[in-house]
Amino acid sequence: MANEMKFKRYEVKFKINRSQYENLQDMLREHMTPDKHGRSTIFSLYFDTPDYRLIRKSMEKPDYKEKLRLRSYGLVSPDQPVFLELKKKYDKVVYKRRIEMTEPEAVEFCRQASGEQYTAWNHRLHNQTDETGSDNTGNGSETESYSDRQIKKEIRYALQFYPNLKPRMLLSYEREAWYEKGNHDFRITFDQNLLWREKDLDLHTGVFGKQIIPEDEIIMEVKTGMGIPLWLTEILTKEKIYKTSFSKYATAYRQKVVAEMAEKAFEATVEQLLEEHAAPTQYAYESLPNVAASKRNGADPFKERVRSKEKFRRNRKRSHLIGGRKYA
Repeated sequence: MANEMKFKRYEVKFKINRSQYENLQDMLREHMTPDKHGRSTIFSLYFDTPDYRLIRKSMEKPDYKEKLRLRSYGLVSPDQPVFLELKKKYDKVVYKRRIEMTEPEAVEFCRQASGEQYTAWNHRLHNQTDETGSDNTGNGSETESYSDRQIKKEIRYALQFYPNLKPRMLLSYEREAWYEKGNHDFRITFDQNLLWREKDLDLHTGVFGKQIIPEDEIIMEVKTGMGIPLWLTEILTKEKIYKTSFSKYATAYRQKVVAEMAEKAFEATVEQLLEEHAAPTQYAYESLPNVAASKRNGADPFKERVRSKEKFRRNRKRSHLIGGRKYA
């Protein structure tokens, strides 16, 4: 499945806890087989506009939405394959197009397609050319299949259609995949240790970031070209597991927005407190002569200020009652 380049399917997601996950492991063995590679770490580098147009539109749940990402299975070196993917969803059906490249080739392809240099990535790359000096990552060579050229065409169009489309967020998680016996088109994946970050946007730096969901929660996803088999429906009912709407990228984006709002609110609160702290101090210095004079006359200036404030509140309350036709 990792090397499949073009497919259409339904994807149903469930959020389960650690206990449900362990129970499912035993129940699935009768019908499914774990992937031979075991648990793998997936990195997904999501492209978006400066105002995050793609993910904001996706969160509105339109009939049609799409995402562009660069994905790898584990940390990669410059000569290892990665997958540039265009994922579309229309009327609950997922269509995925992906092309295999190395990470430097993917960077160069995106740069040429959009006409911009991706400074968001940690490395700068020179154009990769063949002996004739022509580019071998942009329009495709004669040895490329028709399908590969068509996929590149779709991805290139997306890079040109959305303004300033660049890598904005990197997600990583550990995935465990299961395949139905005799039917590799039906699979179940379990994703845990979901992390996101906005810095070090490449596929070879390491695994770190902010948590998307609590550590004891796991995202289970059923991927099928047809329906869900009866045996799985019975298992889900027994374990009280219900489908949910969940997007890793959307959840991470919400956390980003909330964190930014909290930071702005904190800065505003600090600024307000500093202003309020400075105002009485300034008043005190300006009023020192008046305070000294009041003490010589036998009056307490601070008690006078309290009385004035109480009188002001009484007058304001009385004005409010009269304006509202509530007479004493």
